[in-house]
Amino acid sequence: MPIDKTNKTQSDFLNQICGDVEPFLFLLDMLPDTAAYLKDRKGRIMFLNQWNYANCNVKSVSEAIGKTSYDLFPESCAQDYVDTDDWVMRTGRPIIKEVSASPDLTTKFMCYSKTPLYGKGRKVVGVAAVYHLIKDEHELPEWYGGLSDVAAFINEHYAEPITVKRLADIAHCSTSQFARGFKRLFKMTPIDYIQLTRVNAARELLEHSTRLVSDIAQAVGFYDQSHFSRIFKRFRGLTPHQYRLRHRMGRDTPTDK
Repeated sequence: MPIDKTNKTQSDFLNQICGDVEPFLFLLDMLPDTAAYLKDRKGRIMFLNQWNYANCNVKSVSEAIGKTSYDLFPESCAQDYVDTDDWVMRTGRPIIKEVSASPDLTTKFMCYSKTPLYGKGRKVVGVAAVYHLIKDEHELPEWYGGLSDVAAFINEHYAEPITVKRLADIAHCSTSQFARGFKRLFKMTPIDYIQLTRVNAARELLEHSTRLVSDIAQAVGFYDQSHFSRIFKRFRGLTPHQYRLRHRMGRDTPTDK
């Protein structure tokens, strides 16, 4: 169930919202290919639907309650999520169908909407959001331009050495123009984005293979295991070994760290 009735923090928050919200949360929990969350006025997560668990690196809503975006995402991503949440709560105005980089830190994009949550006396007590991954490029704004080709290139060649100059050439612009435009859309530098793509490729191997962590590091483009571990923990909050243990598939896995 989407409500953890043993968690007082969540129940106290939900009691502020006018009306019975359990049917509403149940519907959000059933949405296919769509993530959803509710946060309180302090930016603490009070609800995640099932589709959002993997994005937030949790296995249940109970693991997420009380945490903020900074607990679950890289600072550059978290800051953007917090800023838009705060704007919605401060102004009382919704954000409708905006485009941003995906919170699961892949090379995909998402379309998101956010709306304020009101309590008694029409006081804003939190924010609700839904988002889905963009599958049709017609949903993207025209200025997306060459960045679509850049994302595709990184997704295909992440295990190889990649320079910002090479990416700028693909986008048909100068290095400085590319770096500014890239950070404006992705909320991170091109180098960080490359590293995140490698981390996500490593996540798949950690979850679905028994390969050594050192082998996985090399396979996704990190030539130093300690560097791989630092970068992985920076973006996922866990070391590769800890991540594997949390997401192990019910079979024996290596115990290397």
